[in-house]
Amino acid sequence: MEGLRLDRREFLKYAGIATSTLLASACAAGTPAPTAAPPTAAPTEAAATPAAPAETPAAPAKYKEPPALAELVKAGKLPPVEERLPKEPLVLDVVEEIGQYGGNWRRVWLGPSDAYGMYRIVGETLLKWSPDSTKVIPNVAKSWEVNEDATEFTLHLREGMRWSDGHPFTADDFMFWYEDIQLNEELTPVKFSRMMLGDEFGKMEKIDDYTVKISFSRSYGLFEMQMASEFVCYAPKHYLQQFHPKYADKDKLEAAIKEAGVETWNQLFANKNSWLNNKELPVLHPWITNGEPTATLWVCERNPYYWKVDPQGNQLPYIDRVTHELLQDRQLVTLKAIAGEIDMQYRHMQVKDIPLYMENREKGDYRVLMWPNTLGSEFVLMFNQNWDKDPVVAQFLRSKEFRRALSVAINREEISKVAYLGLAVPRQSTLIPESPGYNPDWEKAWTEYDPDKANQMLDELGLTEKDSDGFRLRPDKQGPLTIIISAVGIGEAHELVKTYWEAVGIKTILDNQERSVHYEKMAANELQVATWGNEEMIYPLFLVYPWWVMPYGTASRIAPLSGLWYASGGKQGVKPEGDLLRVIELYEEAKATPDEQKRFEVAMEMMRLNAENLWTIGTVVTREWPVIVKNKFRNVPEKHLLGTVNLAPGNANPPTWFFKQA
Repeated sequence: MEGLRLDRREFLKYAGIATSTLLASACAAGTPAPTAAPPTAAPTEAAATPAAPAETPAAPAKYKEPPALAELVKAGKLPPVEERLPKEPLVLDVVEEIGQYGGNWRRVWLGPSDAYGMYRIVGETLLKWSPDSTKVIPNVAKSWEVNEDATEFTLHLREGMRWSDGHPFTADDFMFWYEDIQLNEELTPVKFSRMMLGDEFGKMEKIDDYTVKISFSRSYGLFEMQMASEFVCYAPKHYLQQFHPKYADKDKLEAAIKEAGVETWNQLFANKNSWLNNKELPVLHPWITNGEPTATLWVCERNPYYWKVDPQGNQLPYIDRVTHELLQDRQLVTLKAIAGEIDMQYRHMQVKDIPLYMENREKGDYRVLMWPNTLGSEFVLMFNQNWDKDPVVAQFLRSKEFRRALSVAINREEISKVAYLGLAVPRQSTLIPESPGYNPDWEKAWTEYDPDKANQMLDELGLTEKDSDGFRLRPDKQGPLTIIISAVGIGEAHELVKTYWEAVGIKTILDNQERSVHYEKMAANELQVATWGNEEMIYPLFLVYPWWVMPYGTASRIAPLSGLWYASGGKQGVKPEGDLLRVIELYEEAKATPDEQKRFEVAMEMMRLNAENLWTIGTVVTREWPVIVKNKFRNVPEKHLLGTVNLAPGNANPPTWFFKQA
């Protein structure tokens, strides 16, 4: 199989979300949501229906390479380009024109905890989403087949493909990942979730050097989309085996552990298997790290063995290197952008700064693109159902009546005006209008600003007594009931929510956290309410990235310990109860079935339970996001769907982006 296509009539609805101008979006911001009845059936075609071969350019007859690499070949320091490329390199089309070699792509970041921004550019998954996000297409695997009942998936690799150090990339790298990393309990007590079906971890077999089969005991209808979504099931055996006790000399391994300053071999192995921190780790990326991520300037250089070319046979990427300047303050990102010191970036750009971006375009020599997104709600408040540090507070965090009261206490129109230039649309975090199954009742539920109603609902919960400051006392009279909102960066929206909740008597504390600290505390079950933006609110993509609708892992803010329970197959964490357990059961049912109609119905029940329980309170959403692109930085699409499942902007083919010379 060369490509799996979703129903284009449905999927293109959201591939082209918000293609109108920003002004049109602003005019529509206050328009009521559509009242059309939601679909009662699944999309017309099954999401797992095989499609015609992906439309890719024909393989060129001759290959060319960057001048700098040609010099290394001439000096005998690098094999000829024909020997560095696989027999069938992946050919990437270009948006505007064949590019020119050279240049340094300048970006900014907030440090190692912000590395996902770079991964979305360089990450190479087994399969990938097409640039228009309508189908799954080949990537690391050149093709694949699925048996009739979706229990066996046979993958064909590219003969002659190489790691960044020149070593052959073969099925042995898959088997090393499977047998020596995933099946090793010391290294991986919690298995790779995308290969889990219930409590079953998929079986991987080597057919030959360039063929691998993954199989399950029952149908896994969602697996093709899983393989295109953050799915990396291989590791460089030739390099990593020196840090694995199954292969390494015992004395040498012990010496390496001591030299690294760690206590165990699995700690050493994890460090060595980090693409971010270990520049010696062979990768498949277009650019590979060549510096310390803690430095002021983190540098990534081109991979001389990169396995993709353009339609004329030019080895990619066009750009020589990518550099990230370390910024301590998120506000400095905007200053760098308007000064023209960022070549292309959407990460950390903000809607509220659009007037500044637009005003400084000529001075900074850049253009501002507006890319649509998959956000259900841009600013959400997720209530931790596992929080147990204080039983009184925990009781209210788990009360849907309490969550509903706090939802109607929020003035979403004001949040839009103050924090998003009036461009944000009030809504709960649920399916967006372009999605199959969109339900306007779910979108509007508990969103009408009504502080009197909120006060009444809180009174009915028994929170009737107040202290001298007007805050509602806890039932045990041990001070006011206090809710802590944790966030990576406190903004106007956070401050406004604090004002709204305190206006109805709930004392609210804002806890501003560094990103890595935020995730550590989340995994440790130390957060009461956490804020973020909920992506992939589109069917079927939310099934591929279900973090926002169920306890999927320790980064599931609505129940991190139940997420651990799910991810570990019930071996760790806390088993959820009631509807929280039910959404997990429904998810497993949706994953397994090859029947699209059944999957759709089950998925809609998951969304109904989320709307009913309001584990996540949505506020507002802006349908487009600003992207800063220098005028000479080309082959960047005017519109591109920003999401997590499609690894955007990675599926817009950054290796084909280039600096146009005069």
